[in-house]
Amino acid sequence: MTARILVADDEDGLRWVLEKGLRQAGYEVVAVKDGTSALGAFEAEPFDVVFLDVRMPGLDGLTALGRLREIRGDACVVVMTAHGTMDTAIQAMQRGAYDYLGKPFDLDEVLLLTERALTAACRRCGSSAPSSAATRACKTSTRPSVA
Repeated sequence: MTARILVADDEDGLRWVLEKGLRQAGYEVVAVKDGTSALGAFEAEPFDVVFLDVRMPGLDGLTALGRLREIRGDACVVVMTAHGTMDTAIQAMQRGAYDYLGKPFDLDEVLLLTERALTAACRRCGSSAPSSAATRACKTSTRPSVA
């Protein structure tokens, strides 16, 4: 099974670019426009990596991050923001983010970060390939190579 990525960002253009770029790299992608939708998608189906914008209408990214980690403690979440400060990055990491990505960013940077996040997730469960379901614990899926 291909690695599954959830993208949550209220900027339509950026969400589209991330979705398209990650799909072209071979990932299965679900893209949503706010924190509430991200939580709903995350509860409904498993994801290997979540890209989560900090500033979104309704439920903000840092609050959504905390709730995602409550749902699944090993969730691999990358927090994104154009309004980044060191304080925001520290808060994100303290709440359990895997990494922090400042906007604007290059798609190659996103693909590299995705690979690193998937590798880290596999190390936690002792496998060489990510799994979309926590219950499968990284046993059956394969991820596309990003060249």
